[in-house]
Parts: sequence; C-alpha cells; structure tokens
Amino acid sequence: MKLEPIKSVPKRIDTNAWAMAAVLAAMWGTLALLPATRGVFLTQGNIATLLAQSSVLLVVAVGMTLVILIRGIDLSVGAGVALTGVVAALVQLKLGMPAPVAILLALLTGAAIGAWHGLWVGWLGVPAFVVTLAGFKAFRGGALVLSDA
Repeated sequence: MKLEPIKSVPKRIDTNAWAMAAVLAAMWGTLALLPATRGVFLTQGNIATLLAQSSVLLVVAVGMTLVILIRGIDLSVGAGVALTGVVAALVQLKLGMPAPVAILLALLTGAAIGAWHGLWVGWLGVPAFVVTLAGFKAFRGGALVLSDA
C-alpha cells in the first residue's frame, strides 16, 4: 500500500476573527478617549480589576470549552459555581476556617459534583442533558438552602 503525500491546504484569512479583533480594538480606543472614563480605562489598575472581576467567568469558560469540544452539554455549571461559592463562604465565615481550607472544601465540592454527573452519564448512560438539568435544579436549591437566601 502506497502512502499519498499530504496535499498542502491553502491558507485562508479568517475574516471573522480579524473583524472581532478590530471591533475590540475600536471599543478599547473609544473607551480610552471618552471624557467620561477620565483616561483611566487602559491603565494597569483598571485592566487588573477587570481581569479579577471576570476570573470566575474565565475559569468556567475554559471548562465549558472542553465540554463543547467533546460535543457534550452541561446546564448545571452556574448552579455548581453557586454551590461551591456558598460552601467556601460558609466554611470561612460561619465555621471560621482559614481561606485555604475553604478553597479546598469548595474544590472538593466541585469534584463531587463532577463525579456525581460522571456516574450518571458515563456509567449509567443517562443523557447528559437530563443529568445536568436535574443537577442545575438540585445544586441551585442546595446553594439557596445553605445560604438561607
């Protein structure tokens, strides 16, 4: 059996990606020049604040990217984040534990959520849509009950 040489794929410019980059640059430029921002939009402090405020969203986005890459679905991500956040807050504020312990327990809560979903989807064969929809309701309810909301 003779192997065929790999044909070169013509490189195409991804106009959508470049258009989005241009729109982002235009938005940054506009916000940097507006008098209402007083010239502080593109400062190091403001960019650090924006990154800190969006860190949870960025971490969740990475996880959801992996889920989407395997053609899966997870409807319970927000509820899982809420439950792990409530666990961390309660452990630190109500139980008086140090922050590393609260973070560890929040991570363990997230791992338990993932293992629970993995059991139902991977081993028992229940569709991910059904499992994560049920998890959404259960984890959101758990967060509300634990936080006394």
